[in-house]
Amino acid sequence: MRYPSCSTTTESEEKGSRFLALLLPIQSPGDVKIAAQSEWRKHPKASHVVYAWRTCCESTGKVEEGFSDDGEPAGTAGVPALRVLQHGELVNACILIVRYFGGTKLGTGGLQRAYSGATSATIQAAKDTFRGWVISEELKISGQFQTESTVRRIMSDVDVQPAEVSYNQDGYMITLRVTRIQKQQLILTLPFGCQLTD
Repeated sequence: MRYPSCSTTTESEEKGSRFLALLLPIQSPGDVKIAAQSEWRKHPKASHVVYAWRTCCESTGKVEEGFSDDGEPAGTAGVPALRVLQHGELVNACILIVRYFGGTKLGTGGLQRAYSGATSATIQAAKDTFRGWVISEELKISGQFQTESTVRRIMSDVDVQPAEVSYNQDGYMITLRVTRIQKQQLILTLPFGCQLTD
């Protein structure tokens, strides 16, 4: 899976209708409605603002997705755009497509081709901005004071940064987010006496 690191826009035309497509990174489904409202404000004379989106939970890997045809015939706009996002294995991404009607009806097949084509073109234009999506989980490492410098060196070797560090009379606790591979590396290399908990 992959995600866009920044926004990308493209424009296409089909039988006089203009299609302005915007691919942007999102964190949650709530971001989609905000983005759609923003596009309507920018394009108050548009006929439709169609969208499709996919998000992935960082800790569980569960993918959520949705779409809106925004008044286009059911299944002719949002669904084709969503299928292109799925095929591209994009997550935490939203495609919004603004249509300015050009006077000629495109028909069911024409609409599907126009919306999927606009999505594909934007993904192609954005491909250099994509980053790999890696599922991570939160861990806590605790130990006595004398092991902290060793643990921090191991964390650096595994390319992990602490999210939070706390201390008490017995020692320290470091909270961090790691991938499955990083977790395995930590398990194999942590010094004796340290505890690793989910």
